[in-house]
Amino acid sequence: MSSTKQQLLEAIETAPESVLEELLTLLQIRIQATSLSLPPLNPPPQPEDIPLWAIAEQIRNTVSPEEWSALPSDLAINFDQYQKRHHQL
Repeated sequence: MSSTKQQLLEAIETAPESVLEELLTLLQIRIQATSLSLPPLNPPPQPEDIPLWAIAEQIRNTVSPEEWSALPSDLAINFDQYQKRHHQL
């Protein structure tokens, strides 16, 4: 018998009836969902689930330190001015 099954059986022995009823319902739902090929209860994160800061960090890591150092130190403050200059070229 697998370790998981053994742990589950041991927990069942000590659980109150109300917990067992809830557990049985959840287990039946999960078994039915599995047989219907529904997605898992905790699906892996999708791209839209990734926080914005993590996406920004991924992008930041694709730029070499040399490229970062080539950016003007006041770019954030004067972005509009730099953008206008770039479009005039």
